[in-house]
Amino acid sequence: MNSPDGQVAFLNALIPTKLPDTVRQTSLGYLHQLCLPLLQEHQRAGDMLNLPAEYLSYSSQHFPAASTDRAAAHKTLVTSKLLTLSPLASALNTPWGSLPNAEKYEQWLGLVILCCCSLHIKGDHNSAIESALREIRLIATNANHQPLLELLPSPQDFDYLLQLDEHLHELRKSYLNLPSVQQQGLGYLTVVIRSVARNRKGVTRQRGESSSPTSVPPTPQTAATFFVPLIDTGVDDPEFRIEKLTSFSKASENEDKPTTIVTSVPYRFHDRSLHKKEIALQAIHSIRLAEQMRVRQQSLPCSFEQASEWDIEHLVTHALSALTRNDHTAGWVLLSLLSGRDPGWHLPNAHKVRITIINQAPCRTLTHRVPAGRQPNHLDALLPAVLNTLHLPLPQQMTAWVESAPLQAPLPTAQVLRTWLKAINQAHSTRLTMGRINRYMEHWLLNQGTDRAVIALIRGDAHQGRPSLSYSHQERIDVLAHHYRFINAVFDLSGQQASLPPIKAKSGALGSRLHLPGRVLHNLFSVLAQAFNLEKDFINFHNKYVVYVWALLSFVTGHRDVNAPMGLLSDLNPHQQTWWISDKERRHGLAARTLVVPATAIEQVNLYKEHLSDIASYARLSIATVCARCERTLSGDENSLFFLEENDGAVVPVEITPSRLALILGEQLPWARNWGRHHMRSELLRYQVSPEVIDGWMGHEELGEEAMGPFSQLGMSQLRRVADVIQAILTHHEIKALPGWKTR
Repeated sequence: MNSPDGQVAFLNALIPTKLPDTVRQTSLGYLHQLCLPLLQEHQRAGDMLNLPAEYLSYSSQHFPAASTDRAAAHKTLVTSKLLTLSPLASALNTPWGSLPNAEKYEQWLGLVILCCCSLHIKGDHNSAIESALREIRLIATNANHQPLLELLPSPQDFDYLLQLDEHLHELRKSYLNLPSVQQQGLGYLTVVIRSVARNRKGVTRQRGESSSPTSVPPTPQTAATFFVPLIDTGVDDPEFRIEKLTSFSKASENEDKPTTIVTSVPYRFHDRSLHKKEIALQAIHSIRLAEQMRVRQQSLPCSFEQASEWDIEHLVTHALSALTRNDHTAGWVLLSLLSGRDPGWHLPNAHKVRITIINQAPCRTLTHRVPAGRQPNHLDALLPAVLNTLHLPLPQQMTAWVESAPLQAPLPTAQVLRTWLKAINQAHSTRLTMGRINRYMEHWLLNQGTDRAVIALIRGDAHQGRPSLSYSHQERIDVLAHHYRFINAVFDLSGQQASLPPIKAKSGALGSRLHLPGRVLHNLFSVLAQAFNLEKDFINFHNKYVVYVWALLSFVTGHRDVNAPMGLLSDLNPHQQTWWISDKERRHGLAARTLVVPATAIEQVNLYKEHLSDIASYARLSIATVCARCERTLSGDENSLFFLEENDGAVVPVEITPSRLALILGEQLPWARNWGRHHMRSELLRYQVSPEVIDGWMGHEELGEEAMGPFSQLGMSQLRRVADVIQAILTHHEIKALPGWKTR
């Protein structure tokens, strides 16, 4: 394995060729500079002898000249969302020069990378390698992990890895009160060092019986089989029955000693009256199980519920080979993998999906429309139009199959598909099923951090099944980029080229049109502000000022268009800058969420309180009802926003409703009043906020996905990041908090 080909394969596995050239060149050069001298020292001490030194020698014959700008390489990895593609390259290019103890960090970085390289050659240590490389990277970039560097000893103080391993073992026992993040990080680093120092084998997980020649056969069981006859105790109650259990062995005379120790008499109870209670408990347990399974299937790759890379590699290889023989079923299976849809889905949805040849390339064409994508014609000058169709190219190898008009021929039955997959499963020990194949695309894209709305768009989902689709304004190029990335990754597993046509840089978006251009957004709030500034009558002034306050607060919180929006003033915590939002009902109660609001929103609420105080003072003697309502609102006993109406010559406060809002707004807001949710979701995605955080911010939740719920990893730090982004948007478009009525 010490040949140049072995070195190339080794480095290509750790630093894949799919990385940008500059990142790969920088990583290879720094690997040689940092780790080669360190490896030679350890090998003189008798450690890491399985790692050839020439594997870390940078050869210009096989790799291009190295770049030295690691900061630029790290920025490329972050902006391209490639940090998880190569944990080794991410660790090598992590900037650490600003750390207080940079020299010590570089020593640990080199040691951890060397240990991971050694374990990679041994095999079956992937989990330990990824965890250790991630931890050493986070020590340099995450404030919660940085204190761990101060606790670690200097690697140069130890002559052998075994000494360092024993010291780390004692260190873990003496720092049991560390924060969990640092405890886990210390454990990750200890595992790779111990595995190398003690030459430990990796963990191999297999399904069922192993046919490996190195596996040790289980020891035959010599114990006799036990039988449990049931002896009825004679209780006559039909609802309640007790049975005594006894056990004996047929071959007890051949045993030197009994195989079990009987310390009590076991009984079995049957109570039919508990049947209904058991059904209720089973329902509760089923809900809990469904929540757990739902969450686990959204986590990192799961070897049980999802198809593995081994499965997909052999599936693609077998399908492409079968396509050359005009295998009709192979085309449908491959399409299911690349589209996330079962073959039987296509016929009922033929009105919105077509499989055809476009510009000499096989394509899957989807029709995509959402309610907000249709706007009156007079808004065309303000709101850019959106596309109604999305062309998703398929690999060139599927051209002949697409030309055969597969939708016109009979679809393969479930039995035919199972038989087709069975041949692959038996030949390569895979565990392919149509369910795992259909789910693989969504599973893979979720692990890459792709927005669920993009996944739903590629799969051809309707907006009724995925609410975020209704609010999303997706650029066509971005959607195609995710589609291409998935297909290329799947074909790379099998060593094939997908030969997809190049993406044309044509403008166009899909989904909602309520993503306002910058000038329109700025002018909208300017128009709403001018409306109340010109009013002299305090009733009209109050109503139009409330409209501005509502527009600003609903924009920064993503509030739905409901009765009594924004709730009570007491729902706002000005010290924590959080707001408890409840704008939707579910079957089992309110779907409330807590948000962090930007500073402009806090300022606007304070100015609105001053407005209410001045209105109360102005109306105290003349309009007692208005004064009383203002005071109750300020005390948190009434809804925060309200209008004033004249009824038979008397001024009375009334609650805000969508119809009253529409009456006062008139043509100032010619589109849907929940436009802020549409616009803000698209803006947050452009600021690279995590899609899961955006769904939590908008209140889009499903079973097991509730933000801040028992299964949620969403924290206040992510919501504060959202508040900072929204504040930046407000500042950029000059949207400000404005004062209200002043007693003149």
